[in-house]
Amino acid sequence: MFIKRLKLQNFRCFEEQEYSFSERFIVLEGKNGAGKSSILEALHYACYLRSFRTHSNRDLIKLDKDYFFIEIDIYSDSVSDQIAVGFDSVQGKVVKFNQKPILTYRDLILQYRAVSLCADDIVAVSGEPDYRRDFLNQSVLLLDPARYSMFKKYKQIVEQRKILLQQIRHTGGRGGQVFDQITVWSKTMWELAVEIKKMRIEYLESLEQNVNRLLAEYFCVTEPELQIKFRYISKNIDFQDQFNEFWPTFYEKHYSSEVEQGRSFFGAHIDDFAIDFFGKKAKIYASRGQQKLIIFLMKVSQLDFMKSCGKPGVLLLDDFLTDFDKQNSKFGLELLKYKDFQVFLTNPNSDCIFDSTNSLIMRIAH
Repeated sequence: MFIKRLKLQNFRCFEEQEYSFSERFIVLEGKNGAGKSSILEALHYACYLRSFRTHSNRDLIKLDKDYFFIEIDIYSDSVSDQIAVGFDSVQGKVVKFNQKPILTYRDLILQYRAVSLCADDIVAVSGEPDYRRDFLNQSVLLLDPARYSMFKKYKQIVEQRKILLQQIRHTGGRGGQVFDQITVWSKTMWELAVEIKKMRIEYLESLEQNVNRLLAEYFCVTEPELQIKFRYISKNIDFQDQFNEFWPTFYEKHYSSEVEQGRSFFGAHIDDFAIDFFGKKAKIYASRGQQKLIIFLMKVSQLDFMKSCGKPGVLLLDDFLTDFDKQNSKFGLELLKYKDFQVFLTNPNSDCIFDSTNSLIMRIAH
């Protein structure tokens, strides 16, 4: 899948701008504030319907305007398609594929997949569990958009169980009826959590193999032991048990605390995974440069897996490789040269770092 054209209206600093792309590797150069990152942000938004820089859609609208519009032409399997995304404060978001409305997020990522990497993404290694859960959920959905309905259902069940716990806290619910209700919701949530955990663990196993392969092939790490390891962490639950074995023990240990705090103490929404680098916790002991290398390899692996499943995507790198030291920047570019997915990369400096790539270098100004 290649992006051939991008049209922007009232998006960030752009009033109306159109770009054509003819190469697999595209370097966007320009001064700070020229709009390089905004181009990647628009390509990201067209996939996820949210920005990687802000939670507010209003922030994406050019000053003194009341809407923004993004249009992308994509080319895949000798077929050209078009995705259009618009937003205004009255209608909200409108998404179309070849002029026809797209009503679910699943239908959108069936048509267009992007993987973004910016400086803030290092939190998937160094930050709180939420960021790592988001990475896992995004990864499995990009591979199989049909799983979207499972994640949506699980989120609804978590919310319903939370509401019930809060009702019990406020009413002081007692007796068999309340116990039966909480047991039913817990069993449904537990069953879906087991499925989600299995998908996540399978993905982490593949991810571990791939990132270490990339590390050995392109970054001159030749030790026989795996240098990066991923360990799934379940909270208050052993998924080897059956629900009838899990529930009585959990109920005795944690139910009263759940009611007191009004939230669930088990499930896929509170699980995490640990990242070890050279046998130590990457979150604590890895340098910032090492943490950036880890997340870079994780993101490239996302695209490797999508390509192997016949669901290619594009990689959006926002001033990321340029933050590596000179040697790792060279290794990272060498890696990307041999990939067959499309790469968009911003570069704030006009230097020779990209001379060895078959790239289209675009000077961005507005």
